[in-house]
Amino acid sequence: MNPNFRLVTGVMLISLTLLVSGCKGYFRDSPHRTAGEATDDRGIHTAIKAKLVTHGKTRGWKIDVDVFRSQVTLKGYVKSEAERTTALDLAQNTKGVKVVEDKLVVLPPPKT
Repeated sequence: MNPNFRLVTGVMLISLTLLVSGCKGYFRDSPHRTAGEATDDRGIHTAIKAKLVTHGKTRGWKIDVDVFRSQVTLKGYVKSEAERTTALDLAQNTKGVKVVEDKLVVLPPPKT
């Protein structure tokens, strides 16, 4: 049998084993989240961040979005209660979101 064939076959089997075990396992960043949950969380994060940045009534780049097992936490500073409410509504109405935790701080109006 060709030695290259055996090498390629061995590498493929090892790669397949690692791939399959990785799908069942957990990511390093969180021992309490499966690969599927982490992928879903990343999708939710991206969708919310895109809504916040493109909405026009929120300063999306000033709002941090954390997602863990479809539970969203919004953190950061907003200029008004209306911006805060809009950000929370956008997050809550994103597909896959279970709960939104509000850690947004409304800044006081600037002194004139």
